[in-house]
Amino acid sequence: MRNEQLRAASVRFLLIATVTGIGVPARSQVQTQETQRIRTIFFQPGVPIAERLLPDDEIVLVKQRQKDHVAQWATPPTQAQLANILLRSAEAAAIFSVSDISGQFTEDESWIRTSIVAVPTEVLFAQAFDIARHGPIRITWDEGGERNVDHRLVRAGASLKLQKGDSCLIFLRKDEAGAWHPMNPPLAIERGLLVDTTRASKTPGEVEPLEGLKVESVLKDIRRAAAARLKEGK
Repeated sequence: MRNEQLRAASVRFLLIATVTGIGVPARSQVQTQETQRIRTIFFQPGVPIAERLLPDDEIVLVKQRQKDHVAQWATPPTQAQLANILLRSAEAAAIFSVSDISGQFTEDESWIRTSIVAVPTEVLFAQAFDIARHGPIRITWDEGGERNVDHRLVRAGASLKLQKGDSCLIFLRKDEAGAWHPMNPPLAIERGLLVDTTRASKTPGEVEPLEGLKVESVLKDIRRAAAARLKEGK
C-alpha cells in the first residue's frame, strides 16, 4: 500500500505558470515521440499490475483517477518566500548526487514507487544525523515509478526523469518508520537551472515551486531561510 499518511502530511502544491510568471526551461518541455504502442489503465489497489497486462502491450501507463488538489496563490510568492515555505515544512534539504534509481513494486504489486540511493553533496538544512554526515541515503518517491514487467515497460503515476549521476535539489521529510520521502518532486540541475523531474506527467500550466529558476540564486535563499530557522531553534 502507498504511504497515504505521509502524502497527507506533506506540503504538495503547484504553481500556475501564467499567474506567477515563472518559466520552465525549454529542454524540460521537449518530449520524444514514442513509436511503441501505449495503453493506459487506472490504479486498482490490491490488483497486481502484472495480472492486468495484455500479450501485445509494449508500454502501459498506470494512472490515478483523481489528482492531488492544486493550490493557487492569491498573491504570487517571491522566490525567497517559496524557499522559506518549503524549508519550514522540511526536515532536510540538500543537493544530492544520484547513485542508483529503480522502480519498485508496492507490497500488493498494484503500484510502482521509485527508490533512490543518493549522496548529499551539499547539505543546506538538516535535523537528522544521517543527512548531515554526507553518507548515501535511501529516498522513496511514492507518487510513481517505472519498471519492466514481463518485457513490457510500465510507468505508474508521476515517474521521475532522473538517472544515475544526476544532481538534484530535494526537500525531505521522514515517515513514522524513519524512511526519507521527498516533499515535492526532486528538481534536477541542468545548465544552472532547476528542472522538474515529473514534467512529463503534468499539464502545461502546472509548475513546481522553484522550477525554472537559477540554482545559485535559489540556494542563497534556502541558506538564508535555514539560518533563520536555526536561529529560531525550529
